[in-house]
Amino acid sequence: AVRFPNHPAALQLIRAAKRPIAAPSENRSGRPSPTAARHVFEDMEGRIPMIIDGGDSDVGVESTVVDMTGPTPRILRPGKVTREMIAEVAGKASVDPAVMRPLKEGEQPRSPGMKYRHYAPEGQLTIYQGSRENVCRMIAQGYDEALQDGHRPLILALEDNIPLYQGRRTLSLGTDADGMAHAIFADLRDADTLGADVLFSEAVEAEGIGLAVMNRLGRAAAFHIVDADAE
Repeated sequence: AVRFPNHPAALQLIRAAKRPIAAPSENRSGRPSPTAARHVFEDMEGRIPMIIDGGDSDVGVESTVVDMTGPTPRILRPGKVTREMIAEVAGKASVDPAVMRPLKEGEQPRSPGMKYRHYAPEGQLTIYQGSRENVCRMIAQGYDEALQDGHRPLILALEDNIPLYQGRRTLSLGTDADGMAHAIFADLRDADTLGADVLFSEAVEAEGIGLAVMNRLGRAAAFHIVDADAE
């Protein structure tokens, strides 16, 4: 695809090239998307001659992909531009059912990021949704059981919830859905660097940019999502 990101370093490169630039994604397929130059280096060392460091990604999750071939805009991959934003302009917008479930047998991905276990870390990830109290309790319990079984567990949690895990190994997902969108890929990569083989993540409401967060987390966890309020 022709690239035209809203970033001064990228725009300067395009101007210097004096022609449109078509480029593949800067990571190996199936790996969490890079949001910093160091992530590109981890994936592409020895495969490309140069990396331009333009700083960390402002948003984190990739762009929204929309199917405009039908009567209603349909989101194939949620991103910063949300369903609500599109509906405000187009009157209405829908979300493809495959956004929040695995692809069915024989079902072809209609957008990048729809493959089963896309974005997956090396460790096994489980997502917990529900009330704050129940989610934190179940994650702490699962962490302790994993530790006793000889695993190297890790928790992905909202900043305000980290004290509730009482010193258990934790990475911050930021303070809200926007923070989670910014942090999720870096956290998944850091989990691999730390050698975590069992991961527990808090969920966020799947609305606004939260839909993009839950789509990425869901794919990374093979949609292994636990309702903490039902347990």
